[in-house]
Amino acid sequence: GGAQLPGCGIRLTGGGRDAALTATDDRGRFRLYAVLHADERLYFSLTEPGLVLVDPDPARRRPFRAHRQRFAPGADVELVAVPSAVVGGRIRMANGETPHGLAIGIEVGGAGGWGPKVQVEVVADGLFELSGFAAFDEPFWLVVDDLRGSARMGPLRFGKARKLQDVDVLVVAPTEVRGRVTDDDNQPVAGAWVTLTSPDLRGRSVNRATCTLSDSGGRYVLRGARPGSYRLSAALGDRATWTSDVFELAPSKGIERNPRLTK
Repeated sequence: GGAQLPGCGIRLTGGGRDAALTATDDRGRFRLYAVLHADERLYFSLTEPGLVLVDPDPARRRPFRAHRQRFAPGADVELVAVPSAVVGGRIRMANGETPHGLAIGIEVGGAGGWGPKVQVEVVADGLFELSGFAAFDEPFWLVVDDLRGSARMGPLRFGKARKLQDVDVLVVAPTEVRGRVTDDDNQPVAGAWVTLTSPDLRGRSVNRATCTLSDSGGRYVLRGARPGSYRLSAALGDRATWTSDVFELAPSKGIERNPRLTK
């Protein structure tokens, strides 16, 4: 039901092949040739930075990603182009350092488990602008990950607007979780798999897990977790998995947890 878009560049990727490029004709139609394998998924994206593709069915539309689905050979494909959303603001470092060069990731956390990321480099004075994704009324988080610190803003929503400006993000020093894994006899357990997860966020990429192995003395250190709520778990072979209660990680502060594994 929308207007046809002539002269739009279409990029096809998938299956490890080189990208195939074409353009729409004066009726907004395009044709691409590709060798397909069984159950292979393809990605369609626009070369124009101000437009992004979404599924024509509103119930299946997902933000932050090129249109992707399975296609039968010779099938007609209907794609809908919508204006790109924009998120902009300023990054501030809690320790006063210049934030130039930070990678900014914007991720969706929700019941649907959609969690792709768009990255952009911060310019001078900490200013950043993200684009190249669709604006839907779904909650999302602005996540900053860097060796010097991290931050998480959200949940944020676009509402009826396509732009979200003046987002102020404060990047704090990484937090740290450390401790010692022991057994029933209080002896150190080496090689235990220790995992830190956050129940705050839902989604494939947003709900990240930070993992490590305990050393010969049962000691472990997990660094770089963002402030927020977490659970810690530990396991080794057929021993019962130990899981902590939910605890809070404060900015720039560490915490100690000592898992005890029982047979």
